Amino acid sequence: MAQGITDFRQFLDEIWKALRPGGVYLMVSGDMQMLDENKKPWIVVEGRETDPDFSYHVLCVTKLWDAMKFQGPGILAYPQAAGWLKEMGPELWEEIGTHNAYVPIGPWKENTYGIPEETVSTWVEAARDELVNLRKHIYSRVS
Repeated sequence: MAQGITDFRQFLDEIWKALRPGGVYLMVSGDMQMLDENKKPWIVVEGRETDPDFSYHVLCVTKLWDAMKFQGPGILAYPQAAGWLKEMGPELWEEIGTHNAYVPIGPWKENTYGIPEETVSTWVEAARDELVNLRKHIYSRVS
């Protein structure tokens, strides 16, 4: 949700006004930055497909992230929210904390979720065919 807010600092002021005394504000938001196995930013450069650290998945997500940044500053605002809450002062916010959860993306372990490997391979090939041959017009919503 945070990525679509054009003035995130003003949004936090409005949240505080809307909360009842003793109310809780919990913000959860995803980050489009892909991280390597050491949880450091994974940077790929288009045209360097032969580099050992190159990933098409990371390239696609990076290009999506770039497009979202082009649409407005909201995608870059939410990491600053904890600092802005602190700036508003302890008289407004009793407790401010942050926690990062890391979600692993691939590779699949054998029999993860009980789906046979042959079935997954069939799905992957069919999905690749749909994308390459433009058989379906599909959108994905990133929120």
